[in-house]
Amino acid sequence: MLFSVFYLSLFLSVGLLSARRAVPDGSAAVIVPLGCGFGVSLLAVLPALFAVVLGFTLPAVALAAVVAAGIGAALLYRGTRLRGMAKDPDSGALWACLLPVVLITLYLLHTHVLHLVGGAYHTGQSCYGDMPMHLGFIKYIAQSGEFLPRYPLLGGTHRFGYPFLCETVSSVFVVLGADLRTAYLLPMLPAFLSVYGMFWQLARRVTDSIGKACLAFYLFFMGSGLGFVYFLGSADSFAGIFTGFYTTPTNFVEKNIEWVNPIVDLLIPQRATLFGWCVLLPAVYLLWRFCYEGERRLWPWLAALVLPLPLLHTHSALALVLLCLVGGVYTLAQGPRRKTLLPWLGLAAVCGAAWLCQMLPTVLAQSLDGQHMLRLHFNWINGQDDGTLRDNYFWFYIKNIGLVYLLLIPAFLRAKPKQRWLYGGGLAILALAEFVVFQPNNYDNNKLLYVWHILGCILAAQLLVDIFAEVRTLP
Repeated sequence: MLFSVFYLSLFLSVGLLSARRAVPDGSAAVIVPLGCGFGVSLLAVLPALFAVVLGFTLPAVALAAVVAAGIGAALLYRGTRLRGMAKDPDSGALWACLLPVVLITLYLLHTHVLHLVGGAYHTGQSCYGDMPMHLGFIKYIAQSGEFLPRYPLLGGTHRFGYPFLCETVSSVFVVLGADLRTAYLLPMLPAFLSVYGMFWQLARRVTDSIGKACLAFYLFFMGSGLGFVYFLGSADSFAGIFTGFYTTPTNFVEKNIEWVNPIVDLLIPQRATLFGWCVLLPAVYLLWRFCYEGERRLWPWLAALVLPLPLLHTHSALALVLLCLVGGVYTLAQGPRRKTLLPWLGLAAVCGAAWLCQMLPTVLAQSLDGQHMLRLHFNWINGQDDGTLRDNYFWFYIKNIGLVYLLLIPAFLRAKPKQRWLYGGGLAILALAEFVVFQPNNYDNNKLLYVWHILGCILAAQLLVDIFAEVRTLP
Protein backbone atom coordinates (compact mmCIF):
# COMPACT_ATOMS: atom_id res chain seq x y z
CA MET A 1 0.00 0.00 0.00
CA LEU A 2 2.87 2.40 0.78
CA PHE A 3 4.37 1.82 -2.67
CA SER A 4 0.99 2.52 -4.21
CA VAL A 5 0.46 5.75 -2.28
CA PHE A 6 3.95 6.91 -3.23
CA TYR A 7 3.36 5.98 -6.87
CA LEU A 8 0.08 7.88 -7.02
CA SER A 9 1.67 10.86 -5.23
CA LEU A 10 4.39 10.98 -7.89
CA PHE A 11 1.89 11.18 -10.73
CA LEU A 12 -0.29 13.72 -8.91
CA SER A 13 2.77 15.88 -8.20
CA VAL A 14 3.65 15.90 -11.88
CA GLY A 15 0.01 16.65 -12.65
CA LEU A 16 0.05 19.64 -10.30
CA LEU A 17 3.26 20.93 -11.91
CA SER A 18 1.68 20.51 -15.36
CA ALA A 19 -1.42 22.41 -14.28
CA ARG A 20 0.73 25.16 -12.79
CA ARG A 21 2.67 25.43 -16.04
CA ALA A 22 -0.48 25.44 -18.15
CA VAL A 23 -2.31 28.02 -16.03
CA PRO A 24 0.37 30.11 -14.31
CA ASP A 25 -2.20 32.65 -13.12
CA GLY A 26 -4.29 29.96 -11.41
CA SER A 27 -4.92 29.84 -7.67
CA ALA A 28 -4.67 26.68 -5.60
CA ALA A 29 -8.43 26.26 -6.01
CA VAL A 30 -7.82 25.88 -9.78
CA ILE A 31 -4.45 24.14 -9.77
CA VAL A 32 -5.41 21.34 -7.35
CA PRO A 33 -8.40 19.91 -9.26
CA LEU A 34 -6.80 20.65 -12.64
CA GLY A 35 -3.60 18.96 -11.46
CA CYS A 36 -5.61 15.91 -10.37
CA GLY A 37 -6.98 15.70 -13.91
CA PHE A 38 -3.48 15.89 -15.41
CA GLY A 39 -2.17 13.36 -12.87
CA VAL A 40 -4.87 10.79 -13.59
CA SER A 41 -4.36 11.30 -17.33
CA LEU A 42 -0.64 10.55 -16.94
CA LEU A 43 -1.48 7.52 -14.78
CA ALA A 44 -3.60 6.19 -17.63
CA VAL A 45 -1.14 6.99 -20.43
CA LEU A 46 2.37 6.13 -19.26
CA PRO A 47 1.95 2.57 -17.88
CA ALA A 48 -0.17 1.68 -20.93
CA LEU A 49 2.51 2.90 -23.36
CA PHE A 50 5.16 0.63 -21.85
CA ALA A 51 2.66 -2.20 -21.41
CA VAL A 52 2.13 -2.37 -25.18
CA VAL A 53 5.74 -3.59 -25.46
CA LEU A 54 6.43 -5.21 -22.07
CA GLY A 55 2.95 -6.33 -21.07
CA PHE A 56 1.21 -4.92 -18.03
CA THR A 57 4.01 -5.95 -15.70
CA LEU A 58 6.20 -4.48 -12.99
CA PRO A 59 8.92 -3.33 -15.44
CA ALA A 60 6.31 -1.38 -17.46
CA VAL A 61 4.93 0.17 -14.27
CA ALA A 62 8.43 1.09 -13.06
CA LEU A 63 9.43 2.66 -16.39
CA ALA A 64 6.23 4.72 -16.35
CA ALA A 65 7.24 6.10 -12.95
CA VAL A 66 10.72 6.95 -14.28
CA VAL A 67 9.24 8.88 -17.21
CA ALA A 68 6.77 10.66 -14.91
CA ALA A 69 9.65 11.67 -12.66
CA GLY A 70 11.54 12.89 -15.73
CA ILE A 71 8.60 15.05 -16.79
CA GLY A 72 8.40 16.47 -13.29
CA ALA A 73 12.13 17.18 -13.25
CA ALA A 74 11.87 18.93 -16.63
CA LEU A 75 9.04 21.13 -15.37
CA LEU A 76 11.05 22.01 -12.26
CA TYR A 77 14.10 22.76 -14.41
CA ARG A 78 11.95 25.16 -16.47
CA GLY A 79 11.16 27.06 -13.31
CA THR A 80 7.72 25.64 -12.54
CA ARG A 81 6.96 25.86 -8.84
CA LEU A 82 3.84 25.21 -6.78
CA ARG A 83 4.61 27.96 -4.29
CA GLY A 84 3.63 31.51 -5.01
CA MET A 85 0.25 30.72 -6.54
CA ALA A 86 -2.23 33.55 -7.00
CA LYS A 87 -4.49 34.39 -4.08
CA ASP A 88 -8.15 33.66 -4.69
CA PRO A 89 -10.69 35.33 -2.38
CA ASP A 90 -13.35 32.96 -3.70
CA SER A 91 -11.55 29.74 -2.72
CA GLY A 92 -13.43 29.62 0.57
CA ALA A 93 -16.73 29.59 -1.32
CA LEU A 94 -15.45 26.74 -3.48
CA TRP A 95 -14.55 24.50 -0.57
CA ALA A 96 -17.71 25.41 1.36
CA CYS A 97 -19.72 24.36 -1.69
CA LEU A 98 -17.79 21.15 -2.33
CA LEU A 99 -17.18 19.91 1.21
CA PRO A 100 -20.66 18.47 1.95
CA VAL A 101 -20.71 16.58 -1.34
CA VAL A 102 -17.14 15.37 -0.86
CA LEU A 103 -17.99 13.99 2.59
CA ILE A 104 -21.08 12.20 1.23
CA THR A 105 -18.97 10.76 -1.60
CA LEU A 106 -16.28 9.48 0.77
CA TYR A 107 -18.92 7.78 2.88
CA LEU A 108 -20.51 6.16 -0.18
CA LEU A 109 -17.13 4.96 -1.45
CA HIS A 110 -16.47 3.38 1.94
CA THR A 111 -19.80 1.55 2.00
CA HIS A 112 -20.03 0.65 -1.70
CA VAL A 113 -16.58 -0.83 -2.42
CA LEU A 114 -15.83 -4.20 -0.78
CA HIS A 115 -17.29 -3.06 2.55
CA LEU A 116 -16.55 -5.87 5.01
CA VAL A 117 -19.36 -6.40 7.53
CA GLY A 118 -19.57 -9.53 9.66
CA GLY A 119 -17.27 -11.51 7.38
CA ALA A 120 -19.19 -10.66 4.19
CA TYR A 121 -18.56 -8.02 1.55
CA HIS A 122 -21.34 -5.47 1.07
CA THR A 123 -22.12 -2.84 -1.54
CA GLY A 124 -24.90 -0.49 -2.57
CA GLN A 125 -27.46 -1.49 -5.17
CA SER A 126 -26.00 0.83 -7.81
CA CYS A 127 -22.67 -1.05 -7.67
CA TYR A 128 -24.16 -4.53 -7.37
CA GLY A 129 -23.52 -5.41 -11.00
CA ASP A 130 -20.84 -2.92 -11.99
CA MET A 131 -18.30 -3.45 -9.24
CA PRO A 132 -17.76 -7.22 -9.71
CA MET A 133 -17.17 -6.57 -13.41
CA HIS A 134 -14.64 -3.83 -12.70
CA LEU A 135 -12.89 -5.90 -10.04
CA GLY A 136 -12.57 -8.74 -12.51
CA PHE A 137 -11.11 -6.48 -15.21
CA ILE A 138 -8.65 -4.85 -12.79
CA LYS A 139 -7.40 -8.15 -11.41
CA TYR A 140 -7.23 -9.83 -14.83
CA ILE A 141 -5.08 -7.10 -16.39
CA ALA A 142 -2.68 -7.15 -13.42
CA GLN A 143 -2.44 -10.94 -13.19
CA SER A 144 -2.29 -11.85 -16.87
CA GLY A 145 -0.13 -8.96 -17.99
CA GLU A 146 -1.89 -9.23 -21.36
CA PHE A 147 -2.00 -5.89 -23.15
CA LEU A 148 -3.99 -5.03 -25.15
CA PRO A 149 -6.41 -7.00 -23.00
CA ARG A 150 -9.27 -9.23 -24.13
CA TYR A 151 -12.55 -9.84 -22.34
CA PRO A 152 -11.77 -12.29 -19.48
CA LEU A 153 -15.49 -13.04 -19.03
CA LEU A 154 -15.63 -14.40 -22.58
CA GLY A 155 -12.57 -16.63 -22.41
CA GLY A 156 -10.31 -14.14 -24.16
CA THR A 157 -12.00 -14.67 -27.53
CA HIS A 158 -13.32 -11.10 -27.95
CA ARG A 159 -11.58 -7.75 -28.23
CA PHE A 160 -11.71 -5.55 -25.15
CA GLY A 161 -13.74 -2.72 -26.68
CA TYR A 162 -14.63 -1.34 -23.25
CA PRO A 163 -12.53 1.76 -22.36
CA PHE A 164 -10.08 -0.25 -20.29
CA LEU A 165 -7.78 2.55 -19.15
CA CYS A 166 -10.33 3.26 -16.43
CA GLU A 167 -9.29 -0.18 -15.10
CA THR A 168 -5.53 0.03 -15.65
CA VAL A 169 -5.32 3.07 -13.34
CA SER A 170 -6.14 0.56 -10.58
CA SER A 171 -4.40 -2.49 -12.07
CA VAL A 172 -1.12 -0.63 -11.68
CA PHE A 173 -1.53 -0.69 -7.89
CA VAL A 174 -2.35 -4.41 -7.89
CA VAL A 175 0.93 -4.94 -9.75
CA LEU A 176 2.64 -2.94 -7.00
CA GLY A 177 1.17 -5.26 -4.37
CA ALA A 178 -1.82 -3.33 -3.05
CA ASP A 179 -4.95 -5.19 -2.01
CA LEU A 180 -7.90 -4.98 -4.39
CA ARG A 181 -9.94 -2.50 -2.34
CA THR A 182 -7.01 -0.11 -2.02
CA ALA A 183 -6.22 -0.39 -5.72
CA TYR A 184 -9.87 0.21 -6.62
CA LEU A 185 -10.28 3.30 -4.44
CA LEU A 186 -6.91 5.08 -4.70
CA PRO A 187 -7.29 6.68 -8.14
CA MET A 188 -10.95 7.44 -7.54
CA LEU A 189 -10.10 10.00 -4.83
CA PRO A 190 -8.21 12.47 -7.07
CA ALA A 191 -10.68 11.75 -9.87
CA PHE A 192 -13.62 12.90 -7.76
CA LEU A 193 -11.69 15.97 -6.65
CA SER A 194 -11.06 16.83 -10.29
CA VAL A 195 -14.71 16.33 -11.28
CA TYR A 196 -16.13 18.41 -8.45
CA GLY A 197 -13.49 21.13 -8.46
CA MET A 198 -13.36 21.63 -12.22
CA PHE A 199 -17.15 21.67 -12.58
CA TRP A 200 -17.23 24.56 -10.11
CA GLN A 201 -14.32 26.35 -11.77
CA LEU A 202 -15.85 25.92 -15.23
CA ALA A 203 -19.18 27.33 -14.02
CA ARG A 204 -17.47 30.26 -12.32
CA ARG A 205 -15.33 31.01 -15.36
CA VAL A 206 -18.30 30.89 -17.75
CA THR A 207 -20.66 32.92 -15.54
CA ASP A 208 -18.08 35.06 -13.69
CA SER A 209 -19.97 34.48 -10.43
CA ILE A 210 -19.34 32.31 -7.38
CA GLY A 211 -23.06 32.25 -6.54
CA LYS A 212 -23.96 30.97 -9.99
CA ALA A 213 -21.17 28.40 -9.82
CA CYS A 214 -22.43 27.07 -6.48
CA LEU A 215 -26.03 26.87 -7.69
CA ALA A 216 -25.01 25.16 -10.95
CA PHE A 217 -23.00 22.64 -8.91
CA TYR A 218 -25.99 21.66 -6.79
CA LEU A 219 -28.45 21.74 -9.68
CA PHE A 220 -26.32 19.11 -11.39
CA PHE A 221 -25.07 16.91 -8.56
CA MET A 222 -28.07 17.17 -6.21
CA GLY A 223 -30.90 18.35 -8.43
CA SER A 224 -33.30 15.98 -10.15
CA GLY A 225 -36.62 15.91 -11.92
CA LEU A 226 -40.15 15.54 -10.67
CA GLY A 227 -39.99 11.84 -9.79
CA PHE A 228 -40.47 12.61 -6.11
CA VAL A 229 -44.12 13.48 -6.87
CA TYR A 230 -44.86 9.78 -7.35
CA PHE A 231 -43.89 9.18 -3.70
CA LEU A 232 -46.15 11.80 -2.13
CA GLY A 233 -49.29 9.64 -2.07
CA SER A 234 -48.80 8.42 1.49
CA ALA A 235 -46.35 8.51 4.37
CA ASP A 236 -45.38 4.87 3.71
CA SER A 237 -44.69 5.58 0.06
CA PHE A 238 -42.48 8.54 0.93
CA ALA A 239 -40.66 6.56 3.63
CA GLY A 240 -39.95 3.89 1.03
CA ILE A 241 -37.44 6.23 -0.60
CA PHE A 242 -35.22 5.72 2.46
CA THR A 243 -36.11 2.18 3.49
CA GLY A 244 -36.94 0.30 0.27
CA PHE A 245 -34.62 -1.57 -2.07
CA TYR A 246 -33.84 1.06 -4.69
CA THR A 247 -37.17 2.87 -4.57
CA THR A 248 -35.67 6.14 -5.70
CA PRO A 249 -37.32 9.17 -7.31
CA THR A 250 -34.41 9.53 -9.74
CA ASN A 251 -34.59 6.01 -11.18
CA PHE A 252 -38.23 4.92 -11.10
CA VAL A 253 -38.54 2.98 -14.33
CA GLU A 254 -42.18 2.01 -13.72
CA LYS A 255 -43.09 5.68 -14.23
CA ASN A 256 -40.47 6.29 -16.94
CA ILE A 257 -38.16 8.21 -14.61
CA GLU A 258 -34.66 7.50 -15.95
CA TRP A 259 -32.63 10.64 -15.13
CA VAL A 260 -30.47 9.23 -12.37
CA ASN A 261 -28.42 11.07 -9.80
CA PRO A 262 -24.93 11.45 -11.31
CA ILE A 263 -23.03 10.69 -8.10
CA VAL A 264 -24.67 7.46 -6.98
CA ASP A 265 -25.64 6.03 -10.37
CA LEU A 266 -22.87 7.25 -12.68
CA LEU A 267 -19.69 8.32 -10.93
CA ILE A 268 -19.46 5.78 -8.10
CA PRO A 269 -20.47 2.60 -9.95
CA GLN A 270 -19.28 3.50 -13.49
CA ARG A 271 -15.53 3.99 -13.41
CA ALA A 272 -15.38 4.93 -17.09
CA THR A 273 -17.72 7.87 -16.46
CA LEU A 274 -15.79 8.99 -13.39
CA PHE A 275 -12.37 8.91 -15.04
CA GLY A 276 -13.78 10.27 -18.29
CA TRP A 277 -15.27 13.31 -16.54
CA CYS A 278 -12.09 13.63 -14.47
CA VAL A 279 -10.38 14.54 -17.77
CA LEU A 280 -13.35 16.00 -19.67
CA LEU A 281 -14.27 18.75 -17.19
CA PRO A 282 -10.70 20.12 -16.94
CA ALA A 283 -10.57 19.89 -20.74
CA VAL A 284 -13.76 21.94 -21.17
CA TYR A 285 -12.35 24.49 -18.71
CA LEU A 286 -9.18 24.79 -20.81
CA LEU A 287 -11.28 24.80 -24.00
CA TRP A 288 -13.30 27.75 -22.72
CA ARG A 289 -10.13 29.71 -22.05
CA PHE A 290 -8.48 28.56 -25.29
CA CYS A 291 -11.43 29.20 -27.60
CA TYR A 292 -13.68 31.79 -26.02
CA GLU A 293 -11.08 33.83 -24.10
CA GLY A 294 -8.42 33.68 -26.81
CA GLU A 295 -5.64 31.90 -24.84
CA ARG A 296 -4.28 30.07 -27.89
CA ARG A 297 -1.12 28.97 -26.09
CA LEU A 298 -3.22 26.44 -24.15
CA TRP A 299 -3.73 24.04 -27.04
CA PRO A 300 -0.68 21.81 -26.30
CA TRP A 301 -1.79 21.44 -22.70
CA LEU A 302 -5.33 20.62 -23.76
CA ALA A 303 -4.02 18.03 -26.21
CA ALA A 304 -1.73 16.47 -23.59
CA LEU A 305 -4.53 16.31 -21.03
CA VAL A 306 -6.98 14.44 -23.28
CA LEU A 307 -4.57 11.94 -24.88
CA PRO A 308 -6.08 8.87 -23.10
CA LEU A 309 -9.71 10.05 -23.25
CA PRO A 310 -11.08 7.58 -25.88
CA LEU A 311 -9.95 4.60 -23.79
CA LEU A 312 -10.90 6.25 -20.50
CA HIS A 313 -14.43 7.08 -21.62
CA THR A 314 -15.29 7.02 -25.30
CA HIS A 315 -18.50 9.02 -24.83
CA SER A 316 -16.57 11.87 -23.19
CA ALA A 317 -14.14 11.91 -26.10
CA LEU A 318 -17.03 12.18 -28.56
CA ALA A 319 -18.62 14.96 -26.50
CA LEU A 320 -15.35 16.89 -26.49
CA VAL A 321 -15.06 16.54 -30.28
CA LEU A 322 -18.49 18.13 -30.73
CA LEU A 323 -17.68 20.95 -28.29
CA CYS A 324 -14.45 21.61 -30.19
CA LEU A 325 -16.21 21.56 -33.56
CA VAL A 326 -18.64 24.25 -32.41
CA GLY A 327 -15.73 26.16 -30.87
CA GLY A 328 -13.91 25.97 -34.19
CA VAL A 329 -16.94 27.38 -36.00
CA TYR A 330 -17.01 30.20 -33.43
CA THR A 331 -13.37 30.96 -34.20
CA LEU A 332 -14.10 31.07 -37.94
CA ALA A 333 -17.10 33.32 -37.34
CA GLN A 334 -14.89 35.84 -35.55
CA GLY A 335 -12.81 36.39 -38.69
CA PRO A 336 -10.11 33.72 -38.92
CA ARG A 337 -6.48 34.59 -39.15
CA ARG A 338 -3.55 32.27 -39.53
CA LYS A 339 -2.41 32.65 -35.93
CA THR A 340 -5.89 31.79 -34.63
CA LEU A 341 -6.40 28.73 -36.84
CA LEU A 342 -2.97 27.13 -36.40
CA PRO A 343 -3.61 26.16 -32.75
CA TRP A 344 -6.84 24.46 -33.81
CA LEU A 345 -4.97 22.53 -36.50
CA GLY A 346 -2.32 21.53 -33.99
CA LEU A 347 -4.94 20.32 -31.52
CA ALA A 348 -6.77 18.36 -34.23
CA ALA A 349 -3.56 16.78 -35.56
CA VAL A 350 -2.22 15.65 -32.17
CA CYS A 351 -5.53 14.33 -30.84
CA GLY A 352 -6.55 12.83 -34.18
CA ALA A 353 -3.35 10.81 -34.51
CA ALA A 354 -3.24 9.70 -30.85
CA TRP A 355 -6.93 8.85 -30.65
CA LEU A 356 -6.99 6.95 -33.92
CA CYS A 357 -4.09 4.77 -32.80
CA GLN A 358 -5.99 3.92 -29.63
CA MET A 359 -9.38 3.31 -31.18
CA LEU A 360 -8.55 1.32 -34.31
CA PRO A 361 -7.60 -1.92 -32.51
CA THR A 362 -10.13 -1.52 -29.68
CA VAL A 363 -13.35 0.51 -29.73
CA LEU A 364 -13.72 0.80 -33.51
CA ALA A 365 -12.76 -2.84 -34.05
CA GLN A 366 -15.34 -4.00 -31.53
CA SER A 367 -17.96 -1.78 -33.13
CA LEU A 368 -17.37 -3.60 -36.41
CA ASP A 369 -17.33 -7.02 -34.74
CA GLY A 370 -20.36 -6.50 -32.50
CA GLN A 371 -24.03 -6.38 -33.33
CA HIS A 372 -26.16 -3.23 -33.02
CA MET A 373 -23.23 -1.15 -31.72
CA LEU A 374 -24.01 1.81 -33.98
CA ARG A 375 -27.54 2.46 -35.18
CA LEU A 376 -30.28 5.07 -35.52
CA HIS A 377 -32.77 5.45 -32.67
CA PHE A 378 -34.93 8.41 -31.64
CA ASN A 379 -35.60 9.82 -28.17
CA TRP A 380 -33.10 7.99 -25.99
CA ILE A 381 -34.87 5.61 -23.56
CA ASN A 382 -38.40 7.00 -23.97
CA GLY A 383 -39.27 4.81 -26.95
CA GLN A 384 -41.05 1.44 -26.97
CA ASP A 385 -39.82 -1.53 -29.00
CA ASP A 386 -42.50 -0.79 -31.62
CA GLY A 387 -41.20 2.76 -32.11
CA THR A 388 -43.92 4.57 -30.15
CA LEU A 389 -43.10 6.89 -27.24
CA ARG A 390 -43.92 6.00 -23.65
CA ASP A 391 -44.42 9.69 -22.84
CA ASN A 392 -44.77 12.85 -24.86
CA TYR A 393 -41.26 13.91 -25.93
CA PHE A 394 -41.20 17.14 -23.94
CA TRP A 395 -43.10 15.78 -20.92
CA PHE A 396 -40.57 12.97 -20.65
CA TYR A 397 -37.73 15.45 -20.18
CA ILE A 398 -39.77 17.83 -18.05
CA LYS A 399 -40.57 15.16 -15.48
CA ASN A 400 -37.08 13.65 -15.68
CA ILE A 401 -34.94 16.81 -15.55
CA GLY A 402 -37.41 19.21 -13.98
CA LEU A 403 -36.67 22.87 -13.40
CA VAL A 404 -33.46 23.04 -15.41
CA TYR A 405 -35.19 21.73 -18.54
CA LEU A 406 -38.05 24.24 -18.17
CA LEU A 407 -35.57 27.11 -17.93
CA LEU A 408 -33.34 26.18 -20.87
CA ILE A 409 -34.93 28.44 -23.49
CA PRO A 410 -35.14 31.63 -21.36
CA ALA A 411 -31.68 30.87 -19.95
CA PHE A 412 -30.27 30.54 -23.47
CA LEU A 413 -31.92 33.78 -24.62
CA ARG A 414 -30.53 35.65 -21.61
CA ALA A 415 -27.02 34.20 -21.98
CA LYS A 416 -24.10 36.12 -23.44
CA PRO A 417 -22.99 35.26 -27.01
CA LYS A 418 -19.94 33.21 -25.92
CA GLN A 419 -22.09 31.27 -23.46
CA ARG A 420 -24.56 30.50 -26.25
CA TRP A 421 -21.78 29.18 -28.45
CA LEU A 422 -20.53 26.90 -25.66
CA TYR A 423 -24.07 25.66 -25.08
CA GLY A 424 -24.35 25.19 -28.84
CA GLY A 425 -21.79 22.43 -28.44
CA GLY A 426 -24.12 20.90 -25.85
CA LEU A 427 -27.02 21.12 -28.31
CA ALA A 428 -24.91 19.29 -30.89
CA ILE A 429 -24.34 16.54 -28.30
CA LEU A 430 -28.08 16.40 -27.56
CA ALA A 431 -28.99 16.15 -31.24
CA LEU A 432 -26.53 13.32 -31.86
CA ALA A 433 -27.51 11.41 -28.71
CA GLU A 434 -31.20 11.65 -29.60
CA PHE A 435 -30.80 10.09 -33.03
CA VAL A 436 -27.77 7.76 -32.89
CA VAL A 437 -26.96 4.97 -30.41
CA PHE A 438 -23.30 4.10 -29.94
CA GLN A 439 -23.54 0.84 -27.94
CA PRO A 440 -25.91 -2.12 -27.58
CA ASN A 441 -27.83 -0.51 -24.69
CA ASN A 442 -29.84 2.61 -25.58
CA TYR A 443 -29.66 3.75 -21.95
CA ASP A 444 -25.92 4.36 -22.13
CA ASN A 445 -26.44 7.37 -24.38
CA ASN A 446 -27.02 9.24 -21.12
CA LYS A 447 -23.23 9.48 -20.92
CA LEU A 448 -23.54 12.00 -23.74
CA LEU A 449 -26.77 13.60 -22.53
CA TYR A 450 -25.29 14.45 -19.13
CA VAL A 451 -22.57 16.55 -20.77
CA TRP A 452 -25.33 18.59 -22.42
CA HIS A 453 -27.02 18.76 -19.01
CA ILE A 454 -23.87 20.13 -17.36
CA LEU A 455 -23.94 23.14 -19.68
CA GLY A 456 -27.69 23.52 -19.18
CA CYS A 457 -27.28 23.64 -15.39
CA ILE A 458 -24.74 26.45 -15.76
CA LEU A 459 -27.12 28.55 -17.89
CA ALA A 460 -30.10 27.79 -15.65
CA ALA A 461 -28.14 28.78 -12.53
CA GLN A 462 -27.18 32.05 -14.18
CA LEU A 463 -30.81 32.83 -15.00
CA LEU A 464 -32.05 31.98 -11.50
CA VAL A 465 -29.42 34.09 -9.73
CA ASP A 466 -30.06 37.03 -12.07
CA ILE A 467 -33.81 36.82 -11.48
CA PHE A 468 -33.28 36.65 -7.72
CA ALA A 469 -31.03 39.71 -7.88
CA GLU A 470 -33.70 41.63 -9.77
CA VAL A 471 -36.44 40.54 -7.40
CA ARG A 472 -34.41 41.78 -4.42
CA THR A 473 -34.41 45.29 -5.90
CA LEU A 474 -38.20 45.47 -5.99
CA PRO A 475 -39.98 47.43 -3.21
